[in-house]
Amino acid sequence: MRGVALWRSTSAALALALILSAASRAGAQSISSISAFTSPGGVVIAEGVWQSDNTPYFTWVLAGGAPPIAGYSWAVDASPDCNLDTVAANTQLAAQSDGVRSFQVRAIDTESGCGPIASFEVLIDAGAEKITGILAFTQSGGGAIQEGVFQMDADPFMTWTVAGSAAPLAGFSWQIGPASDCIPDTATPSVQLALLGDGAHTFSVRAIDLAGNCGDAATFLVLVDATSDAVTSMAAFTESGGASISAGVFQPDSDPFMQWTVAAGTSVFLGSSWLLDGAPDCLVDIGGTSLQLPAQGDGLHPFRVRAIDMAGNCGPVSTFQVAIDTTGDAIGSISAYTAVGGEAIPPGVAQPDADPYMEWTVSGGLAPLLGSSWMLDGAPDCLFDTSGTSVQLPAQGDGPHEFQVRAIDAAGNCGPVATFELAVQTGTPPVSALGSFARITLVGALLLALSLASKDRTEQRRRDETG
Repeated sequence: MRGVALWRSTSAALALALILSAASRAGAQSISSISAFTSPGGVVIAEGVWQSDNTPYFTWVLAGGAPPIAGYSWAVDASPDCNLDTVAANTQLAAQSDGVRSFQVRAIDTESGCGPIASFEVLIDAGAEKITGILAFTQSGGGAIQEGVFQMDADPFMTWTVAGSAAPLAGFSWQIGPASDCIPDTATPSVQLALLGDGAHTFSVRAIDLAGNCGDAATFLVLVDATSDAVTSMAAFTESGGASISAGVFQPDSDPFMQWTVAAGTSVFLGSSWLLDGAPDCLVDIGGTSLQLPAQGDGLHPFRVRAIDMAGNCGPVSTFQVAIDTTGDAIGSISAYTAVGGEAIPPGVAQPDADPYMEWTVSGGLAPLLGSSWMLDGAPDCLFDTSGTSVQLPAQGDGPHEFQVRAIDAAGNCGPVATFELAVQTGTPPVSALGSFARITLVGALLLALSLASKDRTEQRRRDETG
């Protein structure tokens, strides 16, 4: 019986001790507030706000009470157990991963009382966001612009992508030329650039998040050439390295060699578009600045050309007037006169004028008449002897003379020879000098004269005898 009484007494004492212990834990002190800093004495970290420090320093304050505090139990993203982790009311966390971290702490008193949990939510993003790609277009939804290739759009539309991050993005900082800073310029991952001058332009952009991280700048090289190249001079030659041909001046070369120069532009010269007797388009016909034209007919042929560069600019049209005349002018008619405004001299008829005045007409050609080449009793060359269409011949001896003439035009064409037969007879020619028909005619005339004279004498004798 005494043994039973002793067991009951011991059990009662143990139960009382457990009750007192539970009462003691229930009365443990609580944490009244928690603060976070980047380091002891450092910058304050606001609760629930994104920031970049991943090793925050926490401090906390007790609400006060008894019994005395033995230390604290804390945990991250978990409920702290009631095992002592630190005796001080602060702790520096080891590096934490990006995201929302919950710091929890509770007080432990000297009687092993474990207080209620106090928590502090810290938002961590210690990694800067990275721009993963930049693209350029002529406009939003327009044609793509290649990086590092000259093109003629001076205000491209830029867009980019960014790798995901823990903290939301605050925006983007972009710049033309120097590297972009860390002050947001736009909240969207795109921007329509203002007009850029011709040349190379480096577009840089970087992402900035709400934690204050400023990523590395990503770049895109924009090459702009919005100015077309001009043809600065044009020339024509009879052949490559040949004689020069003047613009708008008729000449006999029907397939001239054309050559031109192009002013240097921002981008590389690609080629030329040309057309004869029409307007050239903007498609490259030749990669250089010269060509041999195919043979053309007589007339005016405007040769037009324009330069095209690697950016796609099509320059203004330049023109060279090619004037072609390959046909010599013909003599229309030849006349002879005793003098300027005098009596006409028929061709091939003997007459006494030894220095007739010659006049001729020329059928009109494309090139102006330069002059005429003539010769008496010989073939005229192609060097003009007179700039007109008439000449006073020097005195010629009796006999037949052949006057020949040909026209020469400003293109250098020498026309066909035309002939006029002259017969000069300034006195009575001896019979031996006459032709057979002329001699017969002359003899007949003499016989007729003698017969008439004899008849006159016979009639005179009859009258004398009658009288």
